[in-house]
Amino acid sequence: MGKVNNDKMNALFGGLTKNPISDKSEKNDNFDSSNNVESGNDETKNDSIERNIEAKNTAKTTKKEEEGKSKTIHFCTVADIDKVEKIKAIADKEYIPIKDIVNIAFDFVIKKYEEKNGPIRIKNVKKGDASKVFEL
Repeated sequence: MGKVNNDKMNALFGGLTKNPISDKSEKNDNFDSSNNVESGNDETKNDSIERNIEAKNTAKTTKKEEEGKSKTIHFCTVADIDKVEKIKAIADKEYIPIKDIVNIAFDFVIKKYEEKNGPIRIKNVKKGDASKVFEL
């Protein structure tokens, strides 16, 4: 097995983690060895704390954003090719996702149906438990 080039490995990990890892000899030129260890640990702790704070803030924002959005699913359907191509053209021209156009179309159809026939009640589907089915 070949010898590992530490400079290249440090550059790789520094690029991946966005924290450049400098050679120990550069640090030793600027600080004595005892200060180097302490300041390096403090900087690492501060960077770690900042990253944790940013991650928590991002997670909170994401949860708040999700609360306002409806649930989505992926499903397959069959549609007239000309209508699908027109929807794609509208989405491309207006710079909006196809799913948003389809959701508006669903809202329109549901609203018209409910105006004519009354509110639609959705069944609550309960998922089965595989361990009970197979008596595991």
